[in-house]
Amino acid sequence: MTYQGHFITGGQARLYLATFGNCSAERAVLFLPPFMEEMNLSRAVVARQARMLAEAGYFVVLLDFFGTGDSEGEIDEATVPVWLDDIAAALAWIGQKQRSSVTLWGLRLGALLAAHYVDDRNADVVDRLLLWKPVINGHQLMSQFFRLKQMSEMMQGRGGNQINWYRRCLEGEPVEVAGYLMSSSLVSQVSALSLQPSACLDAVTVIWIEAASEKVPLVVSRLHDQWTGGRLSLEVCSGVPFWQVPDSYDAENLSVLTLKCLQEADRVCHA
Repeated sequence: MTYQGHFITGGQARLYLATFGNCSAERAVLFLPPFMEEMNLSRAVVARQARMLAEAGYFVVLLDFFGTGDSEGEIDEATVPVWLDDIAAALAWIGQKQRSSVTLWGLRLGALLAAHYVDDRNADVVDRLLLWKPVINGHQLMSQFFRLKQMSEMMQGRGGNQINWYRRCLEGEPVEVAGYLMSSSLVSQVSALSLQPSACLDAVTVIWIEAASEKVPLVVSRLHDQWTGGRLSLEVCSGVPFWQVPDSYDAENLSVLTLKCLQEADRVCHA
């Protein structure tokens, strides 16, 4: 199933949406991408999943945040509040048609932002969250991201001083990492994010899939035990971490499991 491209007005600039399926479908899914190069590496797998969901009757929308992908803006001008506004704009566009359910589907940082959006905006238009390998701690993600800069410096023979680029960026110095110019505002805001149970999250169905895992990590298990309300389902799916591996185009087990989980959630909702 082919996709269509749309530009809509976001909080700061025009945003690009790729859509799959019938725009009048009752059930809609909005995808929120992961961070920087993970977004590029995961596009093929995400598109395959979108087509599968569309063939099952869902209207699927893939969002490029401000300053990323085909949306307008520069990444060094992006902030977490701007990206939350982008989610709101995409949801409003989706909501122009009557829907029986709207799912926020996120991968890695996109999953963390999906949960943060529901928690921060108390979004009653969202019925469920579909979280693929969610980032739990934004600080850890940023620390790992800035290691790319350190590795690049070492490979070019400039790593002897062991500069803490992450700290420099937090202190206000723009730092280019893997071709992306990072601002202190975006880095500090992402670093402050964490995934924690809350009353708002308890109000929605949460489908958490630990992709590319053989078992549930201890930190995820502890978080699951803290969740109340009984609306969090936790699944494990082995496979390749496609958001980190070039030339990875398929995650069939994950795709099948995702569709199964969404359809089961639909059945429970309409029972």
